[in-house]
Amino acid sequence: MNNTTQSKRVFAGIKLSDEIAEQCTKLQAEIGDLPARFIPPEDMHLTLLPPIMMTDDAYVIGRIREVLQSAKRFTLTLERLTYGPNMMHPTLLWIECAVVPEIVALKKALAYAFSDNDHLPFIPHITLARLKEEDTAMLARRPVERPLKLSMPVESIELFLSPNQGGVGYTVLESLPIPLHNMPG
Repeated sequence: MNNTTQSKRVFAGIKLSDEIAEQCTKLQAEIGDLPARFIPPEDMHLTLLPPIMMTDDAYVIGRIREVLQSAKRFTLTLERLTYGPNMMHPTLLWIECAVVPEIVALKKALAYAFSDNDHLPFIPHITLARLKEEDTAMLARRPVERPLKLSMPVESIELFLSPNQGGVGYTVLESLPIPLHNMPG
């Protein structure tokens, strides 16, 4: 990866395994008549560091590597399909994931490393669709909530490039492994 002076909008997160993305696509198909913009499987992820503007690739990647030196590998458990962030004003169809100490510590360490002062509660989730605000009243009559039993090991986090305004699709700029010596337990 080259250093560059061109500013890019990037974020860090967990890319879903192909198997989990396939299961998520099946869930989307089951509820495909929702008035929503469905997320393609190749773009499904769990955000750990919200978008930042990056001008120095090496600096950002280096900071993430530093954070990962003390991070622990863990299992991402997908627990529940539901609307989010709340039922009063749902804007997303998402899968809530288990809140385990490893993911909370990783989120906090990344926020600290990049001076992210977002004080919203951390709800680990994977967005399956973005809902149209004008249709939120209809959603109350269309329950989707259900428990799930899906999981995958988390052995790396990815640095994603967001598309330019009006563009679609995320690009993985770098996959950064959590060191093997940082096994759970």
